[in-house]
Amino acid sequence: MILLFLLIFSLCFTFLWINWIFGNNKKSITVELNKHYVDTEEYIKAVQIKLENQGRNVQYRGNRTFSIDGKDYMLHELHIPSGIIPIQYTILKRITN
Repeated sequence: MILLFLLIFSLCFTFLWINWIFGNNKKSITVELNKHYVDTEEYIKAVQIKLENQGRNVQYRGNRTFSIDGKDYMLHELHIPSGIIPIQYTILKRITN
């Protein structure tokens, strides 16, 4: 019983931690891709195409930095093990000066 409680608690904590760190807020954009990318250039191109398909004005500035609709964003990725292929989360956090 205690083991079940700890498992549920740790899953909830992990979910809340991911939302807090990489956030679903106004200062970040979450992109869901259907493919797991290993090559950085392919990955960045896929993110750029996905954002352009959403109707956003996107320019890649290098060093994982994007200009999206006139605002600068930094690309962050998170890999979570899930069976054979890890889940790859793509979060673009707004850069504030």
